[in-house]
Parts: sequence; structure tokens; C-alpha cells
Amino acid sequence: MKLYKVPLLITAVATLCFVTPLCATSADPLSDPLRETIDYFLLHDSAGIERLILHVDDTSASLTPRLAEIGPATEEQVRTLLVEQVTANLEAKRDANGPHGESFPMTEDEIRTTVIDYEAYKIEAYVTSGVFPKKYFGYFDGKWETAEHEYILAVTVHTAVGIINSWLEAEGDPLRVTDMEVALTWVSEGGTLLLGELYEECDSIHPILGVGLDDIASGTKDLEPLMYKLDAATGTDLCSIVGWQDDGGAKVATLQRYMTFEESIVATALMWIWEKRIAQRKLAATGRKPLHDRPLDEQFILGSLVYNSGLIHDRGRQRLIRGFDTGESLFATSERNAHRRARLDVVTPEVALEELLQGQGYRDQQTSWLAVYHILQRWGGYHGIAQFTDVFDDAGMYDMDCWDEWKREYDALEAEWTRHLEHTQGGGGQSSK
Repeated sequence: MKLYKVPLLITAVATLCFVTPLCATSADPLSDPLRETIDYFLLHDSAGIERLILHVDDTSASLTPRLAEIGPATEEQVRTLLVEQVTANLEAKRDANGPHGESFPMTEDEIRTTVIDYEAYKIEAYVTSGVFPKKYFGYFDGKWETAEHEYILAVTVHTAVGIINSWLEAEGDPLRVTDMEVALTWVSEGGTLLLGELYEECDSIHPILGVGLDDIASGTKDLEPLMYKLDAATGTDLCSIVGWQDDGGAKVATLQRYMTFEESIVATALMWIWEKRIAQRKLAATGRKPLHDRPLDEQFILGSLVYNSGLIHDRGRQRLIRGFDTGESLFATSERNAHRRARLDVVTPEVALEELLQGQGYRDQQTSWLAVYHILQRWGGYHGIAQFTDVFDDAGMYDMDCWDEWKREYDALEAEWTRHLEHTQGGGGQSSK
């Protein structure tokens, strides 16, 4: 698998202007809007633009026969679909503004992998599984208005994971956790909102409604010694979040307060190992391979199933999830339960492909009553990060040297921006962050 290093630098203050794309010069009306949009990011690098257009052609040609095994699909139809999705992806980035008014930076490699390759991956995964993968690249690249909190996420996750793994080793427990497992779980359970539309609420987070820690009372009670170690290492105060009251002789858990941004991350790490230990026990009870002896992607899928449903599910279901081959079974499950549950917005693979090729787009994906449906969304995001970036190494850990370098350059750029404001405003200017 070819990976690339995600640049962790925001655009320099000196490049705060927008770039006017060159007029298209090709005779291909489908590629012209895409060529113009790529030109905006590559600053008139004609050779780079043509390499990316060729990559779109090669990718659609490779994708076509796989889709044609599912339903009628010509290379022209698939190329049209891919070009439209890639163009829309890039246009959304082009139209965005950064925290200081800068344009969104994209390198040729980033466009190739996190846009072109991702959009092809999204098409195929959606058709075969019934669920399109979440696009999580922007929560790990150190860019844009979320950059500072992405740095905090990386540092907090890495610190918490180190404490957890040291504690597990001391306990003689063979399980381990990874930065990638924890970070992707946090992002998929509410972190995307905290880094986006709920950004202003990121230091007042409800444990359950905010980041999906439904069993936080049980988890903090069972792993109290580990919780204290995490608090000491990260500066959090998880031990004061859940209180216990006597109710007729029974102890009832109560929420004492909401969590800070860092606490939501550390609590997710604590609950993740709590759930992985449950998954380990369930596997042992059925005589199946221990969780710690499985590949990291299987550990994430099995841990996520328990995290969201309390169930391991059978081997067949796990294989379908891992291979994005659940389209038929999701549709059948939805129809079978239609008399007592709201139908899922899913169709068979053949219909999903037909709708995409006809320009109808992806069906909406809302929160579902079906665990497999939800797991597919987060598994798709996890798999996409692993396949198209090297944000995490082969052991599932952040490159903290890269993030340390990012922080030094980020602080330097912030200082430069403050000096720029002070100069243009006659002194007393403040950073907008």
C-alpha cells in the first residue's frame, strides 16, 4: 500500500490571497471544470494537472470492471461519475476560507489520494456495502480552523494510550490499544461535530450525547485505578464526572458535570479499553481467537461492535463488514424488520449503482438502529485513513515528531500573523484564534 506524508502546516501568511484559475484549454467539456479546479490548487502547474487528469482516467478504467460485475456500467458512465464527485470535492475546498482568510492548501499527492482515490473508494464501498465511508482526512491533517484542536487530539490520545498500555502490561493483560483506534472512535462518536459545527461547545461536552460514552459509569467504576493514572498523566479530572447516590440501598450513577475537550478524549480511551476487554471475554467464551492475536483492523471492528451494541456478531457478519460486502444483507435486514423498525435508507447493490450512474447521488445516512450499519460508517473512515494517508504508522500510532514540528511552525505563523495585524491596525492587533 503506497502512503504519503500528510503535510501538517497551515498556509503561510504571505499566501493569504486567492488564486484565479487559468481558463481551460482542453476540448473535453467533462474534464474542463475539473482541470480548472485542480489548477486553483496547483498554481498553474500544467504537468501536475495533466498527471491528475490521467490518474482520474486510469482510476475510472480500473473501477469499471468491478462495478460491472454488480450491474450495467460502462467506462464512460463511471468516468463521468468519478469526475463529477472529484470536482465537487475540490470545489467545496476551493470555496472555503481558513481562519485568517487563506485558501485551503492541497498538494498534488493529496489530491491524488485523499480526493481522487478516496472518491473512487467511496463509490465502490457504497455500492457493495450500502453505506459510504466517512471522510475523516480533515480531522488529522493539521490544517484549517480545527488545526489547534487536532494537535490537542494527537497529544492527548498518544499520552492516554501510553498510560493504558503500560497499565495493561503491569496487569499482565495481553491486550493493547492504539492511537488510531482511540482517535477514530472519538471522531466517529461525536468528535467531528466538536471540531465542526459544535466547535464553541468543545469544553462543555455531555459524556453520552456528546461523544457516545453510554457506559461511562460502569467503565470508570471498573477501571478506577487506571482512571486515576490517566488523570495524573493528562491533567484531566475524570474521577469527578460520575457520582454515585444511594437509592433505597442501591447505588445509582449520576452525572456531576460535563466534560472538557481533553476529558472527552481521555474518557474515550478509557472506555475503548473497557470495551475491548469485554470483546476479549466474549471471544474466549466461545472459543474463538483472542482479540490481541488478531490484526489491528479486526480488533477495531470487533471492539466497535461491542462498543456500540455489546455484541461480537458471528464470523460471517464480521467478514462482510471488513470486505464492505453488506449491501444485500443490510437491505434484507431492513425489509425483514420493517413491521417494527423504520426502514433503513438502503437499497440493493444493483440499485445503488444504477442511482449513482444516473446522477441521483448518495442516499442520506442517518443514525441507525442497526449496529452493523453504524460500524460500517466508522470502519470505512478507519480504513480510508489507513489506506490513503500515513497519519498513523503500521502499529496504529501517531508520528509525534511530525506533530512537534507542526506545533513549532504553527506558533511561528501565529506570531507572524499577530505582528501583521499589529502593523496593519496600528498596534494592539490580536490573533483571530
